[in-house]
Amino acid sequence: MSSTASDFTRFVLLAHPRSGSNMLALSLQKHPRIRMYLELFNRHSERRQHYFCADQVPATWPLQGTVKPAARWYQDEEDPCAFLENAVFYPRLQGECDAVGYKLFYQHARENPNIRRLWKYLEDSKEIVIVHLTRSNLFHAFLSSRIAMETGQWMIRSADKRADLEQPIRIDPEQCGQSMRFLANQRDRAKAMFSGHPYLEISYEDLTANFSSALEQVQAILRTPNMRLPVVTKKQRLLDPARVVGNYTELVDYFRSSPYAEFFH
Repeated sequence: MSSTASDFTRFVLLAHPRSGSNMLALSLQKHPRIRMYLELFNRHSERRQHYFCADQVPATWPLQGTVKPAARWYQDEEDPCAFLENAVFYPRLQGECDAVGYKLFYQHARENPNIRRLWKYLEDSKEIVIVHLTRSNLFHAFLSSRIAMETGQWMIRSADKRADLEQPIRIDPEQCGQSMRFLANQRDRAKAMFSGHPYLEISYEDLTANFSSALEQVQAILRTPNMRLPVVTKKQRLLDPARVVGNYTELVDYFRSSPYAEFFH
């Protein structure tokens, strides 16, 4: 389809850490008809600046009746809804792109009442497509975060060498349980919040098992031409938890009668 000043799909890649969001987002950035921003509402300003990298304003600007957007990132205390409208979802030149979106974690835009208005804006904007990445095995999500924290390797590009743990790690059962409950709660709240939107949910397990199929689904709901896109990152090597976690037996016993028992074998 060809774009006009207002004719493109707006979307949010909603996710949580260690759900495959970098894998999907960085591939979508390779699509010539998609403008894919990353963590525009990360709580750290320097990271927001780093992530504001998807947009290339055409040299043929201006578009009649509109103002060229400033190439800038979200500033603390700024109106987040106005920022999206003026710096991300602004009118595009005809034919420039078919879809514009950004990556949002559950914990983003929660720091104060001002920035929390973003969530109400998204809920009320029923035309915004929600691509929701989840991870079925919540313990693996927590363990992957711990491994990334220990190794300092949060994203592994295709040419990178995977870092290995120097020794088994210890996981606090209570902290692990809190993390899994948070993810489960936020996942369910997101499903309810965006039930009236065009909505696609993809699990990390399905994304990594059949990436090309997941990409086809995403491109279909975004109404962009279906293209084979490169995989820019690779999975963290998740070894047998019983070998990686020094107190794994303790975790098995702790969660034996919990809703998360299935994650511990």
